[in-house]
Amino acid sequence: MTWKQYRDHTQEVAFPVWHASAIGTVPVYSLFRIRAHMRVFRELMLQAGQATTISAGRAVGLMIAFTVLNGAPFVFSELSTTYKAALGMLVTEIGSVAVVISIL
Repeated sequence: MTWKQYRDHTQEVAFPVWHASAIGTVPVYSLFRIRAHMRVFRELMLQAGQATTISAGRAVGLMIAFTVLNGAPFVFSELSTTYKAALGMLVTEIGSVAVVISIL
């Protein structure tokens, strides 16, 4: 639905399936796409006279934090299944969810 609204407002051709598949398969590319998307959405909101707190740089930073936090449980799982490892996994998962909520 967002892509349809984007196309309607910008009159640009967009290929959401290709963007999604590229984001899922090329990690560094996803950061550039996220930055571009956030920049365009911010510009569209400002053109419409809407207040916005969207920041492309903050979105990219949060995605980097999410990626790091999402990979951390693999480090903990390699250690062992001790109480400390489980607690570490829980904390990083909570942090990961908090980052996603911040992005949204």
